Amino acid sequence: MVLHKKNSVILGLSMAVAFNASAAAVEEVVVTATRTPVPVDDVLAPVTVITRDELAKNLSADVAELLRFHAGIELGRNGGMGQPASIFIRGANSSHTLVLLDGVRINPGTFGTASLQNIPPDTIERVEIVKGPRSTLYGTDAIGGVINIITRRQVTPGLDADATAGYGSFDTRQLSGSIGATGDLGNIGADASKIKSDGFPTRRASSIDSPFDNLAISAHASTEVGGVKFGARFYQTEGTSDYLNSPTVPVNQDFLDRVIRADVSTKIGASWETRVIASRFDNSIEQNQPLTFIPGEIDYLKTRRNTLDWQNDISLFANNQLTAGAMYAKENARSLSFGSFFVRDTTITNAYAQDRWNTDAQSVLLALGYTDYSTFGSHVTWNAEYGYKVSDNVRAVASAGTAFRAPNATDLYGFGGNPNLQPEQSRNYELSLRYHLERHAFALSAFQNDVDDLVAFDNAAFIVKNIAKARIRGYEASYLYSGEGWRAHVEAIYQNPRDQVTQRLLLRRAQRSVTAGYEQTFGRLEVGLDALYSGPRADFGFPSNVELGSYVLANLHARVNIIDHLSLIVQIDNLTNTQYVLASGYNTADRGGSIALRYSLR
Repeated sequence: MVLHKKNSVILGLSMAVAFNASAAAVEEVVVTATRTPVPVDDVLAPVTVITRDELAKNLSADVAELLRFHAGIELGRNGGMGQPASIFIRGANSSHTLVLLDGVRINPGTFGTASLQNIPPDTIERVEIVKGPRSTLYGTDAIGGVINIITRRQVTPGLDADATAGYGSFDTRQLSGSIGATGDLGNIGADASKIKSDGFPTRRASSIDSPFDNLAISAHASTEVGGVKFGARFYQTEGTSDYLNSPTVPVNQDFLDRVIRADVSTKIGASWETRVIASRFDNSIEQNQPLTFIPGEIDYLKTRRNTLDWQNDISLFANNQLTAGAMYAKENARSLSFGSFFVRDTTITNAYAQDRWNTDAQSVLLALGYTDYSTFGSHVTWNAEYGYKVSDNVRAVASAGTAFRAPNATDLYGFGGNPNLQPEQSRNYELSLRYHLERHAFALSAFQNDVDDLVAFDNAAFIVKNIAKARIRGYEASYLYSGEGWRAHVEAIYQNPRDQVTQRLLLRRAQRSVTAGYEQTFGRLEVGLDALYSGPRADFGFPSNVELGSYVLANLHARVNIIDHLSLIVQIDNLTNTQYVLASGYNTADRGGSIALRYSLR
């Protein structure tokens, strides 16, 4: 069932709802927005949190499927499981989303967008999404927002372990396990998740399935000696995904994403904490079929990035905290794709300072960042945010900030690349009003994001170009009610992401979308329904762009505790069997189901 414009009456809202999933969690603490742990109620930037409890109830194969059920976060996908997934935050390009894994940048230096399709929820503790510019703290890419994926770790004293075995549509098999321990000496743990699926045809004109095979493993350890804290984390996902070069030509590729991180921190006096983080990120995609025009060679994309990050958090007064630091990275990106070969070495230096000041009624955040690219020169960015408590239950927030994105190596030297590209630069403004009272939470905001030198593909010239300017205006609002044993929320967004030169809407972004969710507990049984409406969108086409129809999607999930520590989870995706398209010419899944048994020690 594909809906058209005349069927979009459920969007009779003149504003959009972007629900902050953590608004009702008074004790919730987030890190991504400010680089420091801050209670979510004190964060001025719009933040969404997906908790471990939400992740544990979901049988989706990757984290991208979870993000789409939050308004203002749109998903584009070239097929099903394991196929490239693009995330658009508030109408910005998918390359304007910075993705971190345990605080480490995982956007490759080749094609730019992180491989969210390869990260299974079973290995994740929580996901923090910050909407709006954050280049001041993180450098390039953070124009639309930041997604920080935090892997699982044991933090409560004692032993914790769980295991899950599941089966679903398209002959999908899932198996995962986690174990961790925390004591006086510190904590240690490991996780693994295996997913194997026959998949379904990637292209709409094909009947050839595209299998997917993925193994994700992670490990962590930390301890404290003489007031100095040491930590180490490892995460790797690798496997094989099939796709179609044409409706009749199946090919497959091996992929690998790896993050290694070591950190050390200590306090200097009572008010100064300093931390040094050394990390390594590796990304590799290798096509297994030899090239016909270069004998003995295969297509590949590879990124290697070594980063050293130094951060200092200083409490100047009881209600004032200064955060300052510097980051240095060396990146090597190389590729052979469609006959285009490149190798690019880049060094990046970043320095930032942020001051947070809070009283009972007022909150202020001021931040300044400097980033220098060996290939593009230097950029200065800033953030300014002010919050005022109108009453105990109402807060008004005004914010502004700038961000930038340095074109990746594929933009410059890949197929259709343009070495004369300039960095994209943005200015973002936002006003919001937030209300919270006992079981109710409501938020309303308006934003505008102006992007200069927007990078886009010119179909006519068949080359990547800087568009003179794009403007994204929008409204968000949200409502949450938490009752005794049940919870309901609605989110929606109205946005106008438009190329200011051609006056056309930016591709793959709907102007209107609404999401809603309901959960209720009946003794040992817990049932939930998630629904999504997305309006029509334009997409790539030849010789001209095409329109993708609007659609409604609903997922049903249930969990029953059979006995202590053992639960049965059932999930039905695309409950109404909606026929919809996320990328022109590519398939999406029909109605499907999954079932799993989960054992948890706690």
